[in-house]
Amino acid sequence: MSSTGEYINKARARLIYGLVTVILVMLVLTGVNYWLVAYKTHESERKWCAIIVALDDAYRATPPKTDIGKNLAQQFVDLRQEFGCEKYHGGGGK
Repeated sequence: MSSTGEYINKARARLIYGLVTVILVMLVLTGVNYWLVAYKTHESERKWCAIIVALDDAYRATPPKTDIGKNLAQQFVDLRQEFGCEKYHGGGGK
């Protein structure tokens, strides 16, 4: 009887260790995934900011005369603020 009991206890221990291992691996993979998504999002925002800042600066250097141009210029100002481009390129809204 004791050998059967020992076998069951060892099987339970292996099951528990296996489950703990699976949970730990899942937590590590989730952490890595979270970090990778955050890094790629930051990198993408930085690239978009370069374009937005360049266009916004161009409109600031030569202010548009038409309503469409003024609307577009304001949209670049809004995008620059929404993306937080000041942290990458400095500057801000009008």
